[in-house]
Amino acid sequence: MTVVLSPFQQHRIKIAEMQQKPQSVVDSKDSLHVVIPELERDIEYLRTFGNDMAERNKYKLEVVLPKWLPKSEQYLQEGQIYPNPIFVWCIVWLFDTGQLDQGLDWAEIAIEQNQDTPKGWGMKLPGFVARTVFDWVETTAANGHSIEPYFSRVFELIKTKWRIYESDKAEWYKFAGLYLLRDENGAPKATAIDNIEVLNQAKELLTQAQNIYAKVGVKTMIGNIEQRINALSK
Repeated sequence: MTVVLSPFQQHRIKIAEMQQKPQSVVDSKDSLHVVIPELERDIEYLRTFGNDMAERNKYKLEVVLPKWLPKSEQYLQEGQIYPNPIFVWCIVWLFDTGQLDQGLDWAEIAIEQNQDTPKGWGMKLPGFVARTVFDWVETTAANGHSIEPYFSRVFELIKTKWRIYESDKAEWYKFAGLYLLRDENGAPKATAIDNIEVLNQAKELLTQAQNIYAKVGVKTMIGNIEQRINALSK
């Protein structure tokens, strides 16, 4: 049986291997305070783009990330764990620029390390990642494109590891249930499904959503599914 390791577990193995070899890596923990003002200046400059998200994200992709990614990579190579805002901001910018693979790999590591989000944010890192990926999933599904592997990857983490707001968690279960009921136009309809097993799976997901957060708005669809199951069972 093949054991699938999380990015955090893979990272720990790499660090253990590196520590067995002689090397000289600069300890950036001691020098972190020196570069933080520069990081803050870059963050402040990004605000000058205002609502022009395309130009802002282009600047992140072409200027900011190439500048700060090496420092985050060095932090990961050190094998030490300490609060690192550079690492966290790189994760945020990776998601902003659509680099979901690396963003999720690093986010899993940062969450395992209990890295905190920037001051003034109203949510922890798991909540930020869950909401960001959910927005991507909704948009991608609406455009008729595949939402995998990102949907299943994050949904599994939400179900088993991450603690996020109940309303946000319920939305993930709701989406998963409705996604099973899509008709040829992508609209969720119980009458579009002839498979009772799929209908029961959707009902279970929507029921879990309602149990997590009663105001999630799935009661009518659950009733529609039950009616469809009864009709197919006759």
